[in-house]
Amino acid sequence: PERAFLPDGRPVLIDFDGYRYLRYARELVEGKYIGVDRLRAAPGGLPRPHQAPLLSVLTAGIIRVSGGAPEWVAAWIPPILGSLLALALFLLGRQLGGYRTGLLAALFGACSPFFVFRSQFGRYDTDCAIPGLIVFLVFFSLRTFTGSFRSRLLGVTGFLVTLLLFAWWWD
Repeated sequence: PERAFLPDGRPVLIDFDGYRYLRYARELVEGKYIGVDRLRAAPGGLPRPHQAPLLSVLTAGIIRVSGGAPEWVAAWIPPILGSLLALALFLLGRQLGGYRTGLLAALFGACSPFFVFRSQFGRYDTDCAIPGLIVFLVFFSLRTFTGSFRSRLLGVTGFLVTLLLFAWWWD
């Protein structure tokens, strides 16, 4: 456990991409997300993505609102966003087979060793939310074919919003 923290008490991010996403988040908070990223593809750098990655935008927003230390915010995002998979599986399972099916689906999904590994504290990367977003896409697509007009409209809207978030999330 002591290797999980720097000497000053900040958590160590255990994914290489995490430090790039965190740097972009800091730059967004400071208003410096522009131009060329000089720390990539040395010596000239690479142009930054025109739209900052959603993970960095989300992190920057939480830092602004909470005033939390960037490393702590980044370390907590994966388990929090990862827990959305359980919600998505519960909703999908409930729609397909009832309340018990939803609970079992959420339980099995939350206990998947691969998923637990990819959404653990400090693994700051986009992997934590991808399974949940995919299951939400399936859930909303099924909603478009069943139920009342309002339910189908909610399904289409949810599908399109989730698809846009997924496209932005998985840069």
